[in-house]
Amino acid sequence: MLYAKAKKQAGFTLIEVLVASIILFSSVAIVGVIYKGVIIASEKSENQIYISAVVPESIKIIQKKLRNKQNESSTEESGSVSLLEVDAKWQALLVEAKVPPEYFDPDSGNLTVIDKKYNLWSVDVQFKFKTTIQEYNFYELTWDE
Repeated sequence: MLYAKAKKQAGFTLIEVLVASIILFSSVAIVGVIYKGVIIASEKSENQIYISAVVPESIKIIQKKLRNKQNESSTEESGSVSLLEVDAKWQALLVEAKVPPEYFDPDSGNLTVIDKKYNLWSVDVQFKFKTTIQEYNFYELTWDE
């Protein structure tokens, strides 16, 4: 019997190439999805930080507007503020309005009533920058001068 010498294989089979390709493309796809998620999260956090930088000054403006409208007898106020490309829409609802209690005036010997009126407002603010929206709620106490 003659034995034929087997040829040595010099390369990869089609199956090996297909398996390696599937592993490679799966790895690339997973890395792409993770990278996209990181980019989106980074943009969102950047927008939220940008909004947070504007919040204190916007609240001061809203407080000033509420204090200037004290002479009116409305129970609801609203408006908008725009600072550094951040738009804020706010709405204030009157929670409670009271006068201060009477106090004893030692000079006259009588109870005295103060004409001031104190108002407690519940303020809802919605800040929007690009596609990010943040909502805040706070209470503001105002009074007549």
